[in-house]
Amino acid sequence: MTSPSNTATVTIDVMANRPTGAMRRIWRSIGFDEINWTYTPQGKRVFDSIAGLNDGPFYIRNHNAFTSGDGLGSPFRGSTNVYTEDASGNPVYDWTIIDRVYDVYVAHGCKPMIELDFMPAALSTKPGGDSWRRAPKDYDKWR
Repeated sequence: MTSPSNTATVTIDVMANRPTGAMRRIWRSIGFDEINWTYTPQGKRVFDSIAGLNDGPFYIRNHNAFTSGDGLGSPFRGSTNVYTEDASGNPVYDWTIIDRVYDVYVAHGCKPMIELDFMPAALSTKPGGDSWRRAPKDYDKWR
């Protein structure tokens, strides 16, 4: 195998004996799929328990922020309907569900790690099926 002609030598020096400050505890995080579960009574009880640990904050990351559906959670999926389109194909944004989710996180002293995913059905070449296996039908709208 030949090397590309645009390679460069890089030197990295690690000074392990020099403190640089407190370490951010970013590994204190939780992630999950069922985004709609967050604001249910059961979800709020779990977040009450997390808040009671008193050694936070915890960083929370969820999947399905852009997933289309009925707004109900189910195993390994959820939906927010953040993006749909009207009859003329114009974007319609609805932040109601995602606001409820992030309100629970913040009310319990957690910090959202916002993951912008998956493909909304209205933007997809394949509106049915798994939202993480979709491609945009219109890249300008996707942008």
